[in-house]
Amino acid sequence: MVEVEATAAGFDPARLERIDRHFGRYVEDGRLPGWLLLISRGGKVVHLSTRGHRDVEAGLAVEADTVFRIYSMTKPITAVAAMMLYEEGAFDLRDPVSRFVPAFAGARVYQQGTALRPVTVPATEPIRIWHLLTHTAGLTYGFLHRHVVDEMYRASGSIRRGWILRPAASAGRRCHSSSNLAASGTTPSRATSWGASSKSCRGARSTPSSRSASSRPLG
Repeated sequence: MVEVEATAAGFDPARLERIDRHFGRYVEDGRLPGWLLLISRGGKVVHLSTRGHRDVEAGLAVEADTVFRIYSMTKPITAVAAMMLYEEGAFDLRDPVSRFVPAFAGARVYQQGTALRPVTVPATEPIRIWHLLTHTAGLTYGFLHRHVVDEMYRASGSIRRGWILRPAASAGRRCHSSSNLAASGTTPSRATSWGASSKSCRGARSTPSSRSASSRPLG
């Protein structure tokens, strides 16, 4: 199914193999039953790989035409758009989100209590753009029914000011899928409308510190 050689399309074959090895471990350790990866450029398939099973019980392998039920596909599009602006120097991954969306200033973290009478504490550090991109900001969805903060979001239509965040687990390293990427979509759009910074971000390419937002919120 590959229609053009990776080098001819501007890709490094060795780096494409790194992607396969990385996600191959997801099948090996049981995080995913199987996956399919296709990369194209200019309408031509450059890379196609599969791992694992489409039906674990029946032992059926993932094939090139396997159909998956997938959610949240606007999130990768938003993330790619954000990283394109990052490469242009529009913002730094460590920038507080409140720099672009002031309503995110003064976020607090749920500690105990009910949705009507929550006890919260101030976040120990601001929500940063990299927290949004890695789902570790502490935001949630109102349609979830797993936490008191979910109920608070439903009651208010989201917390518009003084955001209340879900508390962290496992030192805040746990990812919690939510409206993070929607917020990150707003952030670069504000950054673009305000004008990109003249400074280059190329000197800040190392992975951000493992310290995440708040104490630390999930999200």
